Amino acid sequence: MDDKKEFSPFLKYYILYIIFIIATVSVAILSYVFIQSQWVYLLIFSLMFFLLILSFRFKKKLYLIIHQNYIDQIRKDVIDPIDLNPTVTMVDIQK
Repeated sequence: MDDKKEFSPFLKYYILYIIFIIATVSVAILSYVFIQSQWVYLLIFSLMFFLLILSFRFKKKLYLIIHQNYIDQIRKDVIDPIDLNPTVTMVDIQK
């Protein structure tokens, strides 16, 4: 087994989401400070709209990862399935 630790997909996407939030808010603040026109409000609105769309995509991706981890955990915990339609052989009949 490898002792190397890997980031889980959940943690990777969560950190990426936080970085995108920080980057979008910082661009909005910097554009408000340095752009001296009315277009800055349109730029800030478009950045916030972009952040809203991005948050829906990340939320969907995170829920898919959580659901997949949940299904994998159930598969590991469940006992081997029983064959409901076994084939009957002559040896089984004779027993």
